[in-house]
Amino acid sequence: MRCEFSDEPSEARGVAPSRVELSGRFADSVPNDRRNLALQAVALFQDEVVRRGLSVVPLVRLGLEKEVPVGAGCGGGSSNAATVLLLMNEHLTVREGGQGIPFERLLQLGAELGADVPYLLTEGPAVVKGVGEEVTPAVVPYLAGLPCALITGLPPLSSQEVYDDFRVISRASSFVFSEELSVFEELSASFPPSYKELLGCIGNDLEGSARRCCPPLGPLLDELRGVFGVRAGLTGSGSALFVLPSEEEMAFSSTDKEHIFTAVERHGGEVQQTELSP
Repeated sequence: MRCEFSDEPSEARGVAPSRVELSGRFADSVPNDRRNLALQAVALFQDEVVRRGLSVVPLVRLGLEKEVPVGAGCGGGSSNAATVLLLMNEHLTVREGGQGIPFERLLQLGAELGADVPYLLTEGPAVVKGVGEEVTPAVVPYLAGLPCALITGLPPLSSQEVYDDFRVISRASSFVFSEELSVFEELSASFPPSYKELLGCIGNDLEGSARRCCPPLGPLLDELRGVFGVRAGLTGSGSALFVLPSEEEMAFSSTDKEHIFTAVERHGGEVQQTELSP
């Protein structure tokens, strides 16, 4: 994400760009109008600045290199919005001699854009509650450098579609939230003391809805689960999947990698490896 500011606060075109300069592998799949969360973040921040009696931030150009797939449940659009809020606030703080938007208010603004934007205003692991606005950062040493296989390339999923399906099923079947997530909730603002215990808390109540909305997802996840158990799962509302290493090795063996690539070759998708932060 690139933000270019003007030295002239009164420059009219700096109030809110109407388009994003897009590049990157997935640029063609990104809306380039007011549906774009980055543009919504600009407008929301400017409204907040005006409400506080300050002059608008002279943002004249917004650029985005889109490398995170759309509809993967990886928070790509939300992270763009969070980055815009942070960069604009940084510029405002310098311009106003230290008077920027308080971080607690930035979290509230982020929550207006999307449930995962407040978390993406922070860095590293965190416990998130409410509708995403309650963020408690956490230091989790055993996550430092932990490899994670991320599988993208499945048909994109609309978060709205997945949540709509989840609400319908919840009302129709007296849905009970997974025990794993209930246990995790009891941990309050802390992570389990070990990676092994963390694996025992993994669960995603949206998985059933994601499977219904994206049928190709199910066979691939089933095959990965058959090998890796709870260490394979759905990212957010999907359609991307993840695989974590075992608690014994804390790394992927050559056999693990073979299983992952074989499953992806059979069912579709693309494997990317990333590392978690502490």
